[in-house]
Amino acid sequence: MFNDPNANCIQDSGEVAVQGIVITASNGFANYYAYSDANGYYQIPISTTGNFNLSASSYNLICGNLFSCTATSNVFFGSVGDTSFNNNFGFVTTAANFDLLMHPGWHTANPGFDKEYWLLYYNDAPIAFTDTATVVFHYDANLVYFDSIAPYPVHDAVAHSLTWQVYPVPNPGWNWNDRLHAFFHVPASLPVGYLLQSDFDISPLSGDCNNANNHLHYSESVTGSLDPNEKEVSPAGNITGADSVLTYTIHFQNTGTDTTHFVIVKDTLSQYLDPTTVQNLASSDPYSDFNISGTGVLTWVFNPLFLPDSATNEAASKAFVSFSVETNGNLPIGTQIENVASIYFDYNSSVETNTVSNSIINGVNNISDKNVSVTVYPNPFSSSTSIAVNGVNGKYDFTLNNVLGMKMKELKNVNTQQFILKRTDLPAGIYFFSISIEGKNVANGKIVIE
Repeated sequence: MFNDPNANCIQDSGEVAVQGIVITASNGFANYYAYSDANGYYQIPISTTGNFNLSASSYNLICGNLFSCTATSNVFFGSVGDTSFNNNFGFVTTAANFDLLMHPGWHTANPGFDKEYWLLYYNDAPIAFTDTATVVFHYDANLVYFDSIAPYPVHDAVAHSLTWQVYPVPNPGWNWNDRLHAFFHVPASLPVGYLLQSDFDISPLSGDCNNANNHLHYSESVTGSLDPNEKEVSPAGNITGADSVLTYTIHFQNTGTDTTHFVIVKDTLSQYLDPTTVQNLASSDPYSDFNISGTGVLTWVFNPLFLPDSATNEAASKAFVSFSVETNGNLPIGTQIENVASIYFDYNSSVETNTVSNSIINGVNNISDKNVSVTVYPNPFSSSTSIAVNGVNGKYDFTLNNVLGMKMKELKNVNTQQFILKRTDLPAGIYFFSISIEGKNVANGKIVIE
């Protein structure tokens, strides 16, 4: 897998390898996958004989096209042990531009403790970017920034932002040693369940062939104690056919008696998910390798990873990795999409996470009142507050009444888990809010404005 601007299917001098492409071998009944490495190489072990069609996914390559360098994309295996070589793919850019993007990560947010964010920046296109890039991190206003590691950013305490000027920009792919760091304190008063909001931007946009990946937004839950090896999915529970993208987060923690040396995380995707659409979103620590193999097995290798045991340093013993993947199209009503991950600490046997599950429904919200919870922080507030609604899969309405029952504010068809409520012209006093879905009240609470 290599950049081939002259389309001669020969990796000429200066033509770089293309990493992170998913290659599929399909016999019409089963799909087998591989992931091109830093040298552009891939291999697909297949356990059966017959004809297979090879294809390469350009899901993550917006700025060009992939093409097969063989006369036919079909490969035939007549007996077990047969091998086929030189099934190469070339990449031709469709625009003489660069593609700047980012890969963030962070440590768990626990009330009363410090946390770190880090950010990788890179150019994902074969066309070199030779100028200085600007990276901006807008952090949650409730966090207290206190330090960074060189290169140091410009801190705007009013805008809650950190800005770096970076040069050179790694290409192709990121360089773990060039990541940016920022350290914060999580106030002890910040409630568990509050969603920290983070925004990351990289520029310039002019000359970038894919502006869609120049901005990233993440919501991260403040946590207390949790299952040390836990899996989460968003959206959770019942989903509709329109919810085509699922985001999985795998939490893992060293609860042993000594520091780890390396950790391997494996996730076997459901048959109802498309491995060619996998995108790594964030992680707590740098991983040395990522691969897609078999019929959809994702593997992250963190080597080295020195997680202290939880008895020695509970906060530092935790880690995570997060990714997104699309569902297959036209899944029938009632389809169950289940997922579980396995974590290997050093050479020990695997530790299994819980199983998360989604069910395809017909679009009607089936929500029980007891499943809906609302967090308001800060409360009381003077200018604005954050409202997080958990347990709703779909749109909802927010209504705010004063003590006389008069409607003071109303937000219709809210489709985000968390939103900011601004005071605007509301006088100081006590207010009561309600959350409703299709006219049914599912949650209530009190807000105080000072």
